[in-house]
Amino acid sequence: MSGLAKLDYDYTTDSMYLREKNSKYQKSIQINNNLILDLNSENKVVGFEILNFSKDSGIKKEILRTITNWKVILVANSDIIKITMNLVSKIRNQEQNSTYATDTLGTSLIKESSLMVTA
Repeated sequence: MSGLAKLDYDYTTDSMYLREKNSKYQKSIQINNNLILDLNSENKVVGFEILNFSKDSGIKKEILRTITNWKVILVANSDIIKITMNLVSKIRNQEQNSTYATDTLGTSLIKESSLMVTA
């Protein structure tokens, strides 16, 4: 599914959140120590949270708190979960481009899902 979403970085907790707008969230499942997926009633992914994001991504917190534009692609099924982010931040009037990509084993709790969202 492609559409509108909200991407937020919480500097204090070092967590990155994405939630598809107009989606009906029903439950969350923790995939590993850093990844939590939000599912709808059909067990399709409608959002996620990545904990310890700056440490996991290698992107400085100061850059993450100034994101001005972004593109996120998520593909999830019972075999694999892949997340790719292209982030644009602005520091001292200069744009900074950062990329984050991760993949991990899927779970049978997830129905095949895809998100492609931009801001």
